[in-house]
Amino acid sequence: MRGWKLFLGDYESAFQQCLEELARERVLLRLWQKDHTLWSENPEEIVNRLDWLEAPCRMQGMVRTLEAFAKSVREASFTKAVLLGMGGSSLAPLMFSQMFQKAPESLDVEVLDSTDPEVIRSFAEKGDPRTTLYIVSTKSGTTLETLVLFRYFFTLLCTMREEEPGRNFVAITDPGSPLIAEARSHRFREIFENNPNIGGRYSIFSFFGLLPAALLGIDLDRLLEEARKAMECSFPDREIPDNPGAVLGAFLGGLHRRGCDKIVLLFTSPALETFGLWLEQLLAESTGKMGRAILPVVEREWRVYPRQDVGYVVFFAREEQLPRTFLNALEGEGRPYLAIPFETPYNLGQHAYFFELATALAGYFLRLNPFDQPDVESTKRFTREMLRNPQELLPEHLPQDREVRFLSEGATLSLKDALDDFLGKLHRDGYLAIQAFTPYDLPLEKELQALGKILKEEYGQVVTLGYGPRYLHSTGQLHKGDGGRGSFLQIITESDEDLPIPDRPGDTKSSLGFGMLKMAQALADRRALREKGRNVLTLIVPARKAPETLVRIREILRKG
Repeated sequence: MRGWKLFLGDYESAFQQCLEELARERVLLRLWQKDHTLWSENPEEIVNRLDWLEAPCRMQGMVRTLEAFAKSVREASFTKAVLLGMGGSSLAPLMFSQMFQKAPESLDVEVLDSTDPEVIRSFAEKGDPRTTLYIVSTKSGTTLETLVLFRYFFTLLCTMREEEPGRNFVAITDPGSPLIAEARSHRFREIFENNPNIGGRYSIFSFFGLLPAALLGIDLDRLLEEARKAMECSFPDREIPDNPGAVLGAFLGGLHRRGCDKIVLLFTSPALETFGLWLEQLLAESTGKMGRAILPVVEREWRVYPRQDVGYVVFFAREEQLPRTFLNALEGEGRPYLAIPFETPYNLGQHAYFFELATALAGYFLRLNPFDQPDVESTKRFTREMLRNPQELLPEHLPQDREVRFLSEGATLSLKDALDDFLGKLHRDGYLAIQAFTPYDLPLEKELQALGKILKEEYGQVVTLGYGPRYLHSTGQLHKGDGGRGSFLQIITESDEDLPIPDRPGDTKSSLGFGMLKMAQALADRRALREKGRNVLTLIVPARKAPETLVRIREILRKG
């Protein structure tokens, strides 16, 4: 814990009580014994989800295999890799690709976790698909987004007259999943069967995280050694105050027990921000259920929220980057924080492991199972239902104000009325989630961030931003499983031209487009949220007019 800085203020006693409880109840020993009663009397989705504990050591024996595969891919003249996956299959690779510099002669690795037609079209048009390795990554082998992306790129290669398009594909999945038979039938280059006793969001130190890392040329020995050291620090014979994962868990648990259920994540270096996306999924999907939650808030603005239910975790690259003025402001307001040094990208090995341990312990303190996701299925089920009649996704006559169509709860005829109705239902101690079913576009993201800033400053909300459908596999569980104090602003862009999804790999026939799928996913989540009694406003805008529409929304909000 060298260099860590902890301030607790009025939360000191709650924190100490959590540390004492960990020792008194022998929680670390029971965790390493894989005692499911730490979280539930029911062992289901616990006893078969705990092999992440030993993953760093187990995967050290697979490093040479992964390096040999990466070398063979380079020798086969591949120049880049595109990972097709969602949630736990995509966020660790995304983090690796943005935090580490690609090694010389290694592959560029990009992550595609969107069903937006513009995003997918851009991936198809940049670079040569014939020299691209596609990683089809899904634990279950049934993830809808991953499989339709596979069908699209496999068919694209077929249309380019590739004799063996399957040689451009590799699968990562669990033993016995349907993807294995699919991969064999299409003669994939390789199939990596992952340890099935590791859940998706805990899978960074498994094939799901380490295969993309190997392709990038990351030093896997060094990364796993960092993680192994963290593992040894987490053994039950270690004194609790000297166990960083236990301290983190007590910090999260103690704050939550005192009503501080939102954790702002801040980074002094933009290169570290994707760690926030990975950590966001880990915390949100693990703790957001049974009416309880720890809401992670990935922030870029160094501001002190004027409310008592927010704690802070600050990551800093070097001592001289420590934001002392901000930390002094937090202390002056009595707001708890933990500042953690992140000196090199390889520190990721330690920090990721410590936060996995801390999240498991937070589940113990919140009295819930941190390894399941009981509310995710509802959106998936509603999506399947809607896709049976894709032409009937939207009501025939939607309210429309200039270029914006909207679905609101009140009988509103203007965009201003719809926004007023929505904002009038905000929870005073709640949060507002912007759900952007839009392309990943830097100018558009700036407008979304500007919108979020107004909602924070003018309406006192803690604001999160998530892209759909990515967030469905991240914070979506929390949105439907927490105590119901969230409000949800959906912004859906419609492309002028949809992009067909092949009905089968290699078949140019299509009965559904990516744009239609994206719309179904957004509306399905809206339905799931409404069934939980959540406050939701859905805005549908033409993709080409999205930035100017967001400017108009901001102007309406400013005028109040």
